[in-house]
Amino acid sequence: QDKVDQCGDDAPIYCNLPPVAGAIYWARSARNRISEPMPKLLLYNHALRETPDEFREVDAHYQRLLKMLEVYEHQRYADWEATSVEVAKEKLKMRLLRRQEKTGLLKVNFDPALTRLLREVRFFLIFDIEVPPQAREIFNKSATYRHWVAQLDH
Repeated sequence: QDKVDQCGDDAPIYCNLPPVAGAIYWARSARNRISEPMPKLLLYNHALRETPDEFREVDAHYQRLLKMLEVYEHQRYADWEATSVEVAKEKLKMRLLRRQEKTGLLKVNFDPALTRLLREVRFFLIFDIEVPPQAREIFNKSATYRHWVAQLDH
């Protein structure tokens, strides 16, 4: 419970995962880890044919922790959805090529916010997380964007 309270926007995620998908993955794996021993405790509790006070306390703590992880997951996703999708749609309206002011050379102008959105959506689909239709539209064109950027970069 302390770990969830401490992490906020800074969940311990794997280095190859994008921030939001990584945080959701962390919350889901924590939920799976704490859910694993509960069936055994329920079985032992049923075998005793009574409910000890300690079990009630453990069950209450377990339920609170599950709820906290679920709220954390939904909050991270809602924050991402509210900010990233609209920002990415605006970035798509920008020109793909930009002239550098100092040298006058042309440079590919594919914004990192778009790259982040594409990575997040890719991992959301892998993790079976619902993706907003606008983000899915952008993701469906990712091969085209990748092709354009690769052609212009070389």
